Amino acid sequence: DKARPFVDRYLEREPGEAEGWFLRGDVLNALGRHEAGASEYAEGLRRARNPRPEHYLRRARFLASAPSADTARVLAALDEGMARLGPVISLLDYAIHLEIERKHYEGALARIAKAMEFSPRRETWLVRQGDILVKTGRVKDAIASYRAALEAIEDLPPRYRETVPIEKLERAARQSLETLAAAGGGTRSPGESEPSQLR
Repeated sequence: DKARPFVDRYLEREPGEAEGWFLRGDVLNALGRHEAGASEYAEGLRRARNPRPEHYLRRARFLASAPSADTARVLAALDEGMARLGPVISLLDYAIHLEIERKHYEGALARIAKAMEFSPRRETWLVRQGDILVKTGRVKDAIASYRAALEAIEDLPPRYRETVPIEKLERAARQSLETLAAAGGGTRSPGESEPSQLR
């Protein structure tokens, strides 16, 4: 409440300064006025010459925090950012989370495919893709995705492979494969050899 008048006066003098709009958006959001905060961010983005991904991400999160939040509208805000900035991973990641949350799995898979087009590292995306494919009942595709993730991990240089996040990711992929195999989804065709990672 005390910060608001200072920001208002600043914007009266410098209405073309995008950061002022972002700051007022932060103030309004902190006051629980999430929709109004998102509107201020929209105005700031309209005026910003070089907006950053976090500006679009914060606007989307403000919209998601509103009492009458509409997931489609939040996704549209993220897509607006990616249309202007390209397939930024932070925006894609939140969009995938929202697609999964609303059980729009095909949308999530499409966004993961887009992420893998532009990401130099695919192992995390492949595991997430496998997780979603399991939810859709596409077990064979899920198995292929987990195996591809393990192959990608095996191809990493030791300095990347021997890290806690990658070790956890590898365990998760192996555990998912074991679960699917125990459920009867991991059987192989006659003569098909087992990948080296699963031996």
